[in-house]
Formats: sequence, structure tokens, C-alpha cells
Amino acid sequence: MKVAFFGRSDNYLPVYSLSNMEVHCAGLLPKEKKYVVPFVISSTSLFIGGVLFGYFVALPPAFEFFVSFNNKYLQAMLSFKDYLSLFVTFLLGFGVSFELPIFIFFLTKLGIVNAKMLSKQRRYAILIIFIVAAILTPSPDALSQILMAIPLMFLYEISIFVSRFAGKKETDSANNK
Repeated sequence: MKVAFFGRSDNYLPVYSLSNMEVHCAGLLPKEKKYVVPFVISSTSLFIGGVLFGYFVALPPAFEFFVSFNNKYLQAMLSFKDYLSLFVTFLLGFGVSFELPIFIFFLTKLGIVNAKMLSKQRRYAILIIFIVAAILTPSPDALSQILMAIPLMFLYEISIFVSRFAGKKETDSANNK
């Protein structure tokens, strides 16, 4: 069932996204509509980048960790179902976690965070990033957790820049009024 769902999503996802976007864009104000295309492009790019990073960089060491338990007394008997579950969970976790700059952008626009606060709370953010990496990676090895945490720390720094940019536009428009 998972193979059918993820295998065919490439055909129906663009049609679903386009029709969904048409419905939601009809209710947006003109100043809100200008964010739709950049949001769709950046969120798609970040998600695909996260999946590709997970597939090419983080998944091979995690899979190697699971297979490394083989010895003469213990033989790994991987089923396709277990491999697919690990594969999908791993890549989905990486794809969603790479959406951090988008999440921070919206939190900044809502006035919940700003660049100064994000910079000041960096050490707590690093701790939270490592905790989230430990939760999102289905394998218990530290290498895959570190391979998720390092790009997330880099994305956090990009998020600070994005927050500064989003907050700057907000203050500029407030000054013009």
C-alpha cells in the first residue's frame, strides 16, 4: 500500500496542489497573493533538498548501522516492509525538517519570533535541534542523528536571515504608513 501511495504521488500531487492552490488563492488579499509562488517554490525546493540529502548522505550510514549487527550468531533478515518503513520515515523526517526556514518565516510574520530573539536563543535552539533529530531519525545510531542536526543548524542560521528579511519588510511597511 505504501509503495502504491508514494509511487503514484508523482502523478496526482501536481494536479491536487494546483486545484488546492486555486481554491485557497481565491480568498487571499492581493498583498498575500504575492507570497504564494515564492512559498510554493521554496517549500518544494527545501522538501526535495531534505529528501535528497537524507537519501544520498544520511540513509546509507543508517542502513549500514542496522546491517552491522550481522555475525555468526545473529543474522539480519530484512523484510521489504521494514526497509520501506525505515526508508519512508527517514526521508519524510528529513524533508519536513528542512522546512525550518519556511516555518520561521511564518512565525516572524505572525510576530511570534524575530531575528534578534533567534540569535539570542541560539544555544537553546541547538539543543532542541538535537532532540528533534533524535526523535525524527528512526535509527538509534548517533551518526544519523548528527547528519540530521548539522543541516538543521545551518538551516537555523538561514532562518535567522529569513526572519531578519521578513521582519525588515514588516517594519519598513509600518514606517511608510
